[in-house]
Amino acid sequence: MPQIYQRTKLGETLSERIDFVVNPVENQDDYKVLFLGDMHLADRTNDINQFNNITDDINKYRESHPGEKIYGITLGDMTWDVYWYTRKFSMDEYMAAINSRVSGMTVYHTIGNHDNDYKATNNFDAKFKYRSSISPNYYSFNIGQVHYVVLDNIDCSTYDGTESRNYVQQLVSEQLVWLSRDLAYVEKSTPVVIMMHAPLYYPVSATAFKKELVNADQLLSVVDGYKVQFVTGHTHKNYNVLSSNSIVDGATVQEHNVGAVCGDWWWSGYLTPGCLMAPDGTPAGYAIWDFKGEKFTYKYKGCGLDESVQFRSYDLNNVRFSMDDVPDLPSTSTAAILSFQRYCIAYSGTQKNEVLLNVWNYNADWTISVKTEAGQNLTVTPVMAYDPLHIAAMAVKRFNSSSVTTAPNFITQNFNHFFKVTAPDADTDLVITVTDEFGNSSVENMARPKAFNVESYRW
Repeated sequence: MPQIYQRTKLGETLSERIDFVVNPVENQDDYKVLFLGDMHLADRTNDINQFNNITDDINKYRESHPGEKIYGITLGDMTWDVYWYTRKFSMDEYMAAINSRVSGMTVYHTIGNHDNDYKATNNFDAKFKYRSSISPNYYSFNIGQVHYVVLDNIDCSTYDGTESRNYVQQLVSEQLVWLSRDLAYVEKSTPVVIMMHAPLYYPVSATAFKKELVNADQLLSVVDGYKVQFVTGHTHKNYNVLSSNSIVDGATVQEHNVGAVCGDWWWSGYLTPGCLMAPDGTPAGYAIWDFKGEKFTYKYKGCGLDESVQFRSYDLNNVRFSMDDVPDLPSTSTAAILSFQRYCIAYSGTQKNEVLLNVWNYNADWTISVKTEAGQNLTVTPVMAYDPLHIAAMAVKRFNSSSVTTAPNFITQNFNHFFKVTAPDADTDLVITVTDEFGNSSVENMARPKAFNVESYRW
């Protein structure tokens, strides 16, 4: 845990002095930050063993960069409030789990909606357990030449002590005042990275976004004039919003919504071991940011995958779903049938010679090139789509049950970082090259026909 705060020990009517000793650290400008999205540890669906696989990947990555300073920053929902009470897995158990698996790396924390106590009846009490066990719910710190701010944008003021969790995704007014005072000590030329759980923006189509935070305009007003990178979680999906996107309206801000450590709340890895991913098909993993002074690069690393792997391809000639895949789904479960039929319509087997790409960390500054073996450039079209592997590894298995009456939770969702190309025929091989804004390329020589089966994707 970062030693940047101390808890007071005396009663509120007494004064207390706490002194902090600040020790300078040399060569602090170059370092890495691992951003860890939603974990939802609750000691269920084999989540502890799956979490161990994730931390093995993190430790392996760290070992491959000896001598480099590496920090961790979580993005909220490390725990799952309802299971504080039903399975006795709360903040202390989470801290024991991460400390037993990750040592020698300072980890800063962000509070998420499920890190609030749903039995509370006001915003202050909802955050009491988090503050007592982990950290303040908002604070700031510096590493090298970058100023970091952790915000709490889960307002629990209307909590009523029930599982309704009637929170609002917004910053309470006193936090906005605090943020403006904090930034008053920061030069506007200093890069600012702001972490918060719920996103500022959210996709509404393959290329467009909307404002998701209730008081987004107030927050943007406070940070006006600063170059800000927002890093968020909550959605269990991966997407990026650049300053060039129209929703940003010229502000010098960007948002990076980072995929979840737990993927789809651990379900796909529980039902199909080795295929843990999020509802948008993003592999469970974490973001890696590499800082050199004020400059930085970033990427998303899927667990069990080389960091150069940035997409999956599907030969849709061989991807098909039908109601035959869920024979145990009761014919009386109308709502569930209608829900699963979306996948059957999307992948009916009629998409002749189409190839689908899931480029999970894509942004508008990336380039995607698809060429035939003869060098012909194919047109790449952005689309909203369901990830076929997630349907096969998770959704099919959750729907295929005699106990299902409606659509299960956490199933495959239609999302925006997908692209389609149409090949000349069923046999033409393709060369797929995806290049990020930093010049890093991920390449697949796609031999077609390419079979579609879960086994080939396990890690």
